Amino acid sequence: MLSAVYRYTITDRATALLDGGYFEHEVVSNLAVEFEMDEFQIEDLPRLVRTLNRKREQSNASRTA
Repeated sequence: MLSAVYRYTITDRATALLDGGYFEHEVVSNLAVEFEMDEFQIEDLPRLVRTLNRKREQSNASRTA
């Protein structure tokens, strides 16, 4: 389990990369390299990035509607 501060650092970085135009799989690869994670945390990264991207897209859609 990731500590709260570490988890927010990862989610902030993932959101920044997604906002920068990176694809989800590219964000997962970048995070796996940038942060020290064990194999189980790396397995969970695609789901985390997918969830963040979905929430980000919903937020953007609600602002433009």
